[in-house]
Amino acid sequence: MQDLKQDTSKIDENIERMDDVAKLGCLIQEGDVDGVAKFLEISQPPNRGFQHYDFAERTREYDTFATLAVKAKSLPIVDILMEYDYDFVESDVGDNSPLHLAYCQGSTEIFDRILQYAVKTGNSNIIDATNYSKATVLILAARRGDRQTVSSLLAAGATASFTCNAHWSDPAETAHDAAVRCGHGELAALLRPA
Repeated sequence: MQDLKQDTSKIDENIERMDDVAKLGCLIQEGDVDGVAKFLEISQPPNRGFQHYDFAERTREYDTFATLAVKAKSLPIVDILMEYDYDFVESDVGDNSPLHLAYCQGSTEIFDRILQYAVKTGNSNIIDATNYSKATVLILAARRGDRQTVSSLLAAGATASFTCNAHWSDPAETAHDAAVRCGHGELAALLRPA
C-alpha cells in the first residue's frame, strides 16, 4: 500500500509540474513579460545547469521555453529566461535550436543576444547546435551568403569544420563547402580551412 501511495504522489507531483509547464508556456506564447517574470519569481526557481522540469522544458506542443520565447519574438522574455539559466541548446519538435529559429525568422536582436549569452556562459553548444538537417547556423548563413552572420558566428567561436550530412549533401559539407557550392567565393575564402 505504501508503494502505491508513493507512486500516486509522484503522479500528482508530475501533474502539478505539467500544469506549471503549461502555464509558463502560455505566458511565453502570449508574450506576457510581466507574467513570465512574476511566475518565475513565485515558483520554485530552476536548478542551475539542469533541465528545469521532468518534461525537458517542453510544453504540450513540444517546444522548449527558449524556443517559445524566440518564436514569440520577445527579447525581454529571452532575457528573463537567460537570467534563470534556461536551456538555449535544446531544440523544438522540428529540431530547430533557439539560435536557428532567431536566424531563420530574422530576429536579429534575439540572435545577437543568444550569441552574447553563449560567449558569456562559454557554452559553444548554443552556437554549434544543429537543426533537423544537421546544419549549424554557420552552414545556413554560408549557404545564404550572409557575411555579417558568418563573421559574428566565427567571432563567437563557431566551429567551421562541422559537417552537414543531410540527405541532399553528398558528401557531407562544411560551411566552407556550402559557400563554395552556393557561389559565395568571398565567404568561402573567409571559411577556408587552415
